[in-house]
Amino acid sequence: MAALLEIRNLHFAYTAAEPLLQGLNLQITAGDRLGIIGDNGCGKTTLLLLCAGVLSPQQGSIHCCGHPVVAGQFQPQLGVVLQNPADQLIGATVAEDVAFGPQNLGVPPAAVHRQVAEALAATQTTHLAQRVPHQLSGGEKRMVAIAGILAMRPHVILYDEPTAFLDRRSCQALTAFLQQNETPGMIISHDVPFLQSVCTQIMALEAGQLRPLAL
Repeated sequence: MAALLEIRNLHFAYTAAEPLLQGLNLQITAGDRLGIIGDNGCGKTTLLLLCAGVLSPQQGSIHCCGHPVVAGQFQPQLGVVLQNPADQLIGATVAEDVAFGPQNLGVPPAAVHRQVAEALAATQTTHLAQRVPHQLSGGEKRMVAIAGILAMRPHVILYDEPTAFLDRRSCQALTAFLQQNETPGMIISHDVPFLQSVCTQIMALEAGQLRPLAL
C-alpha cells in the first residue's frame, strides 16, 4: 500500500551538540493513525513541524501523497491542528472560519458551503456556525479548528497535543470524533490512554528514533 506520509532518514538538530532526530524513518498509509509520545524536549513537536513544512530537514526527506514536503510551501493534502486552537481561528464567525480554507483553495462557492456543512456536522459544531470563534470554550475552539481542517479535505491530518487545555467532557467529545473519523494521520500527545483509544499504533520518540509500543 502506498504511503500517504513517508519519512526517510530524517535528521534535525537546533544545535550541532544536541541532535534531536537521527535517521528517523516512518510511513503512514490509509487506515493508519499513529500516536507519538516522548519526554519533553525529545523532538515530538519538531517532528510535526518538519512534516508540516514549517521546518526543513537537515538530511533526509518527507513526502506526502507522493509529493515532497518543502519548507515554506503550502501542502493542501496535509492538515495541521495546532496545540492552541486559538492560533487557527481567524474568522468573524465559526462558519466563515471553517470556509476560509476551501475558499483559498479555489473551491467553488456551492462546494464550499457543502464542505463547511459536512465539517461542522462531523465535529458536532453546526449549532456554533454563527458564533464568534474567540468567544467559544476551549473544547468548542478545538472542534472548530478541526472542522476548518476537515473542510479542506486533506489526505493526512497532524495533531499537536489535541487534548491540551481540554476538560474531561471536551476530551470525550474529541475522542468520539477521532474514533469515527477515518482520515489517517499522526497525533503528538503525552496522554497515553487517549492515544490508546484513538490510534492504530503508538511509538515512543527516544534518542532521535521511534520505538513501537504495545497498545
